[in-house]
Amino acid sequence: MKKIGLICLAVVLSLGAMGAALAYWSDTLTINGSVTTGTFDTNFTAATCTDNEGTGPDVGTCGVTDTLPAKSFTVTIGNGYPCYQCTVNYTITNSGTIPAKIKSITIGGVPVTHAGDYVDIDLNPTTNKDIRVTVTAISVGDAIAANGGTLSGDLEIHVIENSVEGLGYDADENASGDFTVTIETTQFNAP
Repeated sequence: MKKIGLICLAVVLSLGAMGAALAYWSDTLTINGSVTTGTFDTNFTAATCTDNEGTGPDVGTCGVTDTLPAKSFTVTIGNGYPCYQCTVNYTITNSGTIPAKIKSITIGGVPVTHAGDYVDIDLNPTTNKDIRVTVTAISVGDAIAANGGTLSGDLEIHVIENSVEGLGYDADENASGDFTVTIETTQFNAP
């Protein structure tokens, strides 16, 4: 039994000596992170209408019928006639902290990319187009700075007249209908 005790004592002393030989200092380093993302918020902040009637009789009407700032507004034309034109001046404001750009523009679902592009629209189910809608002053890719940056554009709505558009017809009488112009914005670095 003495031998087993001596063997155990020898093993314990050997392990202790090994532990002393393997001792070392250590430290733990930690990286803590904190992330705050920015905001993206574009709105229409101004919209006004003018028409081409000048000093003659005031027959047609053009107006904007929504409270701004908003994500959308409505343009209403009343008593339009061939060659009547309404121009809507609007401002897009970026209230976010991330710069924005114009990603896409569509008129009646048809993509347009450059200022001056237009789409002819039929307001009622006939073969004749009744209005020509043109986006001016903005194009796809135009930038809007962050923190209150603005981009101004125009929308021209012209009641079709053969002598101007050369389509072989005038807009239909008593036509009524709706159209939609969509301007999609995205963050500055999006494809």
